[in-house]
Amino acid sequence: MTPSSIGPFVAPIGSGAVIANRYRDVEYESSPTLDGSPGTLENDVGPEVYAELLAAFLSHLSLQRLELRAAVAAEDVVSAQDVAHQIKGTASSFGATRLDELAKRLLEIVVDERELLPSLVGEVDDEICRLQAVVSV
Repeated sequence: MTPSSIGPFVAPIGSGAVIANRYRDVEYESSPTLDGSPGTLENDVGPEVYAELLAAFLSHLSLQRLELRAAVAAEDVVSAQDVAHQIKGTASSFGATRLDELAKRLLEIVVDERELLPSLVGEVDDEICRLQAVVSV
C-alpha cells in the first residue's frame, strides 16, 4: 500500500499502530468498485428487481453521505458508525465489496480514535461516488 492510498490524513504522534491496523491488506490502486459476480440478492430476486433495488440503494447512499459528513463535522463517531452499519448491511448484497470493507473499518474505530473519522469517512464518501458513477454508466 502506498502513502497516497490512505488519503490526506496526517497521523498524530503515537498513532501509527492504530492507523496501520485500520488500513490492512486491501488493494486500493485499481480494485473494482463492484466485484463483478452476482451476489445472493440478484440470484434471489432476479435481474429486473435487483436493478430497482440497486437504484434505491444508490439513492439512499446519497443521503448517507450527507449524514456521514455531518457526523465528521460534529466529531460524532457513534453517528458515523450508525450510518456505516446501515451501509455495511447492504453493500455486500450488491457486490460493493470495497464499500463493505470501508464501512467495516469505520465500525471498528472507538470514540477515542476521533482523529481517524475524517479520513475513513472520506474514503467511504469517495467509494460511494465511484460506485454511483460506475453504475450510472
